[in-house]
Amino acid sequence: MVQPLPDKPARRRLGDWGEEIAARYLHRQGLIITERNVRTRYGEIDVIAREGDTLVFVEVKVRRRTEFGSPALAVDWRKRRRISKLALTYVGDQHCAIRFDIIAITAPPGQPPRLIHHRNAFDGVEPG
Repeated sequence: MVQPLPDKPARRRLGDWGEEIAARYLHRQGLIITERNVRTRYGEIDVIAREGDTLVFVEVKVRRRTEFGSPALAVDWRKRRRISKLALTYVGDQHCAIRFDIIAITAPPGQPPRLIHHRNAFDGVEPG
């Protein structure tokens, strides 16, 4: 039997939880978290961090189960294009290196979460 999707508040809480786990992980890896949940006209990016001179845009995806694959698979070409446009808007006229990462968290009920950090997960996609 297919389980119904959790109501929106429950999904939001799961997403917030995942973003907190991801931010703590990135901090432990030596990245400096500069902003979270940044919104532009192109959407929202979960975490923006600095690693040296590189600005890192991080999309966090959480799933309870893996029947439909890794949470990272939810970042399709449309989402990558949106994140790329968001990054270009955010950076503006600054000239700095940027990187796009995905943090995929699988959190099965009753088990410890599993985090996979996909560094440089995709190249920026030309806006269009």
